[in-house]
Amino acid sequence: MRSCAIWFATVTLILCGLAFGTTRYAHVPQPTLLTGMEESPTMAPGVTPHHHLRTLDDFPAGTTWYDTQTNGTAGKAIAVDPDGWIQVVWTNAIDNASATRRVYYNAWDPGSQLFLTETGTQLDNQTRAGYATIGLNSDGLGFALFHQIIGPSTNPPHTAYGVDFDPHYGVFFADDVHPHFPGNLELIWPHGDVDVNGNVHMVSTDYNAPMLHYYTRGIPHFTQNHADSLAFPPVFSSRFR
Repeated sequence: MRSCAIWFATVTLILCGLAFGTTRYAHVPQPTLLTGMEESPTMAPGVTPHHHLRTLDDFPAGTTWYDTQTNGTAGKAIAVDPDGWIQVVWTNAIDNASATRRVYYNAWDPGSQLFLTETGTQLDNQTRAGYATIGLNSDGLGFALFHQIIGPSTNPPHTAYGVDFDPHYGVFFADDVHPHFPGNLELIWPHGDVDVNGNVHMVSTDYNAPMLHYYTRGIPHFTQNHADSLAFPPVFSSRFR
């Protein structure tokens, strides 16, 4: 009975303390709204500079007059291969009216710390092209995906691909993926990557409503150990929402 009384008294004291005690609230400061006009210190307070700290170097890969490099989800326009080469693709508008648009490629050599060329090299071979992404196989061979217009500029654009002759050569064979999709679809804005077996997987969006997504897989073809095209098995073409 005594232990029960002690337990009851203890519980009573705790409840009384909760009922009559003063509740304290922690003040959480609100985040400061930034306008973009603030000045930032070059180094955070209390951080001691060390000899191994350095600023990032700037290596221009090329130029363009076209700001819109992607539409919707951003694609992978920069890839690093196992040897440290950095390979990039982009939409290059040749003039300030952006009327002439090409897909360009460049690769940065970690040894020389230079790009292959100062301006990059043209990857596509048709009337107009853009919205490029790139994937690499285990050897660093680049596979670019983009869309392009074949023939007059009034023709609809279609998904296309480019495959480099050798890793970071910058000499691409480019072709249209359009014949491998069903119907006369205006499939653009491709995204994709390369799997562990070296096969290229891509998803494109139909420009017309209801804007379905279409998937296909490309199998690289090599002639004397040099890549020259992709083969597309019909069974691997499908659509989904």
